[in-house]
Amino acid sequence: RNKVFIRDNFTCVECRKVGGYIEAHHIKSYKDYPELRLYINNGVTLCINCHIQVDKERARFMKVIK
Repeated sequence: RNKVFIRDNFTCVECRKVGGYIEAHHIKSYKDYPELRLYINNGVTLCINCHIQVDKERARFMKVIK
């Protein structure tokens, strides 16, 4: 996770927001591609808002906990 953040300069790759609350997102799903779970090129840095937009599964989860 930290290597992805460092590679992306702690910047959301979608909206270009720098810093704040950021998350690492698996490009190819964690569940379906277990061999890529720790592969840095399978991850990108996203802010929470962009992560919700990109990851519809996460969006459904966030609606449940609000």
